[in-house]
Amino acid sequence: MNHPLMLIRWLFTFSCLLFLCLIVLSPDPTAAQTAIVSRYAYLTESAPSQLQLHLINPANSNERIAPIPITLTAGYSLRVANPSPDGRWLAVWSGNLATTTMLLQLYQMSTGTWQTILQIPTYQYRDVDDLIPVWSPNSQYLAFITIDGTAFSAQLFMIASQTLTTVRAGTAVGSLPFIYPIELAWSQHSTRLAIVESNCYNQLCTNDIRPFAIPSLTALGEIRIDGTICNLKWSPDNRRISFIRDCDYNAALYLSDIFIWEVGQQQAARLTHFTNQLGGTWTQTFVTASLDVLWYDANQLLIGIAAMKTGSLANLYTAETALYHSTAGRVAELSDEIAYGWVRNPFLDEITYRSLGVTSTNEKGFDFSPGSIRIATFDGTNLVVTAQVPGPRPNWGKLEQSLYWSPDGRWVAYSQANPPSYFFLDKITATTTQFLLPENGYSPLGWVSVQQTTATPAA
Repeated sequence: MNHPLMLIRWLFTFSCLLFLCLIVLSPDPTAAQTAIVSRYAYLTESAPSQLQLHLINPANSNERIAPIPITLTAGYSLRVANPSPDGRWLAVWSGNLATTTMLLQLYQMSTGTWQTILQIPTYQYRDVDDLIPVWSPNSQYLAFITIDGTAFSAQLFMIASQTLTTVRAGTAVGSLPFIYPIELAWSQHSTRLAIVESNCYNQLCTNDIRPFAIPSLTALGEIRIDGTICNLKWSPDNRRISFIRDCDYNAALYLSDIFIWEVGQQQAARLTHFTNQLGGTWTQTFVTASLDVLWYDANQLLIGIAAMKTGSLANLYTAETALYHSTAGRVAELSDEIAYGWVRNPFLDEITYRSLGVTSTNEKGFDFSPGSIRIATFDGTNLVVTAQVPGPRPNWGKLEQSLYWSPDGRWVAYSQANPPSYFFLDKITATTTQFLLPENGYSPLGWVSVQQTTATPAA
């Protein structure tokens, strides 16, 4: 037997078979390739119950993308919509004037299908923002405030189990005390939900904070605060909640201070001291216009502050961004501008925020410089800016938290009022693209995840 000859034949046969396999298994260079991409979106209503979802490519805002038609339930028109953080769902409130009802529904981006969560009687909410459902950071839960025709309640819809649960039910409108939820706050890892309730007897109201474990909905205590509170933020370890008090609008400015509540304890500790209360009335030693908080870790907070101190000759205004310890108080000044609208990158230890200086005061509040939009990291001592672009001037001195990371963690979207525009900051190139919006007739939305199909031409 000629072993070398057989070996040569065997190698030849194997090579042919391998070549044929490569031909069969290799992808067609002209075949369509599908990928999930992040696009910024807004909605228009083209006809009764007919929406158009307009998509913007942040890398090329001039690209023309065919809008996606979305059909609402017949007879209903859009009230408000909110995309999930991963961009895969739209939570949509719609209303029907003829039947005086409202629907809360989920629209799945990948399939274009609807799921109805509940129907309620139409109620005139104080502001459209009161309607906006609040997604958990992991996009697995949807919390919202609703009314059944008699009382307001805080409810939770669980995506995985498809169950709707009442977390806290208020009392009937007009009853004493009149109790109703006013704010919802998720923890960083979606394992805690805090509800702020207003508890009113005649014209006197207090606010209660009630935290719950998720998904068990186990109550974790409560605390009652005189006055109104807002801007709840959980510490990363779920042990503490920071909030601002008092959030009432007083003349031109807010009277505000930050408090820290150790969840389950009987009292909250005051962290800042910008306003003083003597004899039941607020003194004008300090009047704060704005405070915004980011928990950097379990014990440290980054706080942007704009404040005014009244004097015998003139009012003095100041701005700073400072590092605070949750129990020890102020540690160090990080900047002489106010950092506002803190948002964490969903994947990396990065932060985006607006940085503005205070230039003067007026009847609307403070005037701010246009400042900048920044992406930064915090090394425990300094904010290290990695990308920065000029920011739009705040409208009427009002600071808006309108910075949004894309689901893939690359882009930061923000807007300006005049002319209506969206901007997209690329953290890789530190450059922006701009998209001009219609003058009117559109509803802001946010980031969505869509399937993009491309074909690679043959060489």
